[in-house]
Amino acid sequence: MPFPVSISFSSNTFPVRPPASIMPPLPASQKPHPNPAISSGVKRSRPLGLWKARRYGPALPTPPAAPTPSPHTEHPRRRIPPGSESDSDKEFYRDASPHSRALVTKHQSQQHQVRQDYFAAIPQPADDSSDDDSDSTRIARTRIMDVSTTAGPGDLSLSTSTFTYEDWLDLKQLFAKACEQYEFDDPSETLPLLRGVIHECHRCLLSYHDPYVLFSFSHPFAAQATLTKESGTQTPASTAQPGQKTRGRAANPEDIPTSFHTLLGTTLFFFGNSIAANPELALPGEPPIPVPYWIAALDVFESGEHLPSRIDSFVNATTYKSDNLSRDHTPPPREDWRMGVMWGRTLVALATEMADRHRNDPPPPEPEHFPSPFPTNTDYLKTGTIWDDEPEWPAESLFGLIAARRAPIARRMMLSNATPHEILQLAMDHFSRGIFYMPRHTSNSSALSRQTVSPQFSRSKSLYEIADEVLLLAEKLPDPEERKEWAVYAESILNQIHASQTRKYQGQSTAASASTSASKDIGDSRSVITEGLLAKAHGRTCLVIGSTMAEIIEEKMDEGPENEETIGSLMRSEEAEEVRAALLRAIDFFERARMYIVEDTLGDEEELEEEDDDEDMMSVDDDDEADDEQEAGVLMSASARARGKQRRDPKADEARRTRLEARRAARTEARRLYLQEAEEEKLQLSQYLAEALCSLANLTESKEQQEEYYRRAEAETGVRLFDEGDDEMDEGK
Repeated sequence: MPFPVSISFSSNTFPVRPPASIMPPLPASQKPHPNPAISSGVKRSRPLGLWKARRYGPALPTPPAAPTPSPHTEHPRRRIPPGSESDSDKEFYRDASPHSRALVTKHQSQQHQVRQDYFAAIPQPADDSSDDDSDSTRIARTRIMDVSTTAGPGDLSLSTSTFTYEDWLDLKQLFAKACEQYEFDDPSETLPLLRGVIHECHRCLLSYHDPYVLFSFSHPFAAQATLTKESGTQTPASTAQPGQKTRGRAANPEDIPTSFHTLLGTTLFFFGNSIAANPELALPGEPPIPVPYWIAALDVFESGEHLPSRIDSFVNATTYKSDNLSRDHTPPPREDWRMGVMWGRTLVALATEMADRHRNDPPPPEPEHFPSPFPTNTDYLKTGTIWDDEPEWPAESLFGLIAARRAPIARRMMLSNATPHEILQLAMDHFSRGIFYMPRHTSNSSALSRQTVSPQFSRSKSLYEIADEVLLLAEKLPDPEERKEWAVYAESILNQIHASQTRKYQGQSTAASASTSASKDIGDSRSVITEGLLAKAHGRTCLVIGSTMAEIIEEKMDEGPENEETIGSLMRSEEAEEVRAALLRAIDFFERARMYIVEDTLGDEEELEEEDDDEDMMSVDDDDEADDEQEAGVLMSASARARGKQRRDPKADEARRTRLEARRAARTEARRLYLQEAEEEKLQLSQYLAEALCSLANLTESKEQQEEYYRRAEAETGVRLFDEGDDEMDEGK
């Protein structure tokens, strides 16, 4: 007979531990020890990045005991004692919260508070407003910014540290500050910030081949910054159960796979522009020419476009499930419009540099009777082209790392024998993609719901920058047909800037930049395209189109027989009518732009005078109030006067007068600079008008109308176009 067998099942029950607030402290001998079966493996270090540098944990009932972290490299966010100085090439920026930081250098003790509103230019992560995330739970930290030469490895102590999600947020804020300074056109302040961004990007690329793993939704590195708040506990999202809901500081949906490469490529483009305007500010090892930085930016953009995360992250639509995400959540856009715009602008900059270098080249040879079956563009295959300007970067620098990760067959190989016209065609493709996905300002607020737009974003400003750079290059192209083609393209971009996106008066952009009290309005004035600036750009495009077509017609006149019948037929042709219409539009736009400048100058003068009158009235009111207080003080008791109540402080009065004088001096200097800029604009518009009038006169059949256009051109420039001998010869005919 078989023995009875009893079967028992172990219950998956766990002891419920009461809150720590009601449990008595355990003696040292009874404290729990780690399970050797678990702790004998590899130690799991505490996730870095979220609670680092916080004095206290969140205001939760039962915070879990943090495990002892494994020894690791010292993080660069070390504290700097007050008053200490360092002789290394570093700058420090201190922050009290993750959204407001200030720069502190060893040569400068005053903190320059970074404007929080401009940080919106770079998308920020969604911040969960809870009690445990208040500023009272944070302490000020000192951040290190490496401003050494970009041709070297930077600070080795920083390059060996781990790049965390918090570092990514700090990098975006530093980049926003650099962009803000770049708009102010102060290279001495911009280049150190751009170098700091470059070194931080270098540190990120040393840690991750694809930086998107830092801020992706599904990667555990991004989950280090996500906490679960269930029953007063905190659990990293990487260790949370599949069915456990998590909330807190989530990854920013605006951080798309190419966000990092767009940031780095834009930084290199701005760095090259700053070096081109100020080559003397290049540090040892840095090329004093912009081409190497623009070429590196192209490599960065191409690397970002070929990222595996960009190609694969949106293929599977089941990644975004309704049970894991809220209903109003939408996936980030697949295309990075910023990358398209900056990629195109970088190509235009390279094409412009190429056109400048080949401007004085001899004309191409005459066509051969027996051409080669394998023709090559010999004009741009000479020694000493712009592609020979790229130096041999050190392997430990960021540029060496970019070159090492470059694709074996890169698009830059196609540009080695390309003409500026062909490079512009490539740039147009990137511009089309960027403009198509660029946010549009519409009356319907839901139209922008799929893509968050910062308050500092200006579609009109972005479009104007594209059109202006293309037009500058079009004016330098030697081929008339190419000039006309790209001037028409620039005009098509300008036509997308609607009147609702412009402002009639420029305002006090220069005056505000010189006034400390009006520093908050600088970004707004620079992000809005005025009607005068837009009218001038339209006039330039019409002038290039009209003068180019007029040049073609004049060449036909010179080639044909010099008789009145042939010239008259060309004058009455449809092409001539189109030329005259374009030149008349250009003249109208230039006159309108000059009118806007005059009105803007008068309006600025009136506003500055009103401010002076207001400050004078405030000064008088303060003096009257002080006199009233002094008279009232006579009736005070002797004991009150002895205690010094209501006594005027002479130091405060002197400080107030000093501030008023400083404001008046700043406004006076701003007024002088603004008037100087207005006069320069008027002079440039006069030159454009004279050129348009002369081209129009050459294609005018009526002698009286032709003389009228010539007289107007002479009045614009103040220079006589024809000598007296030429007039006598015309009269003799």
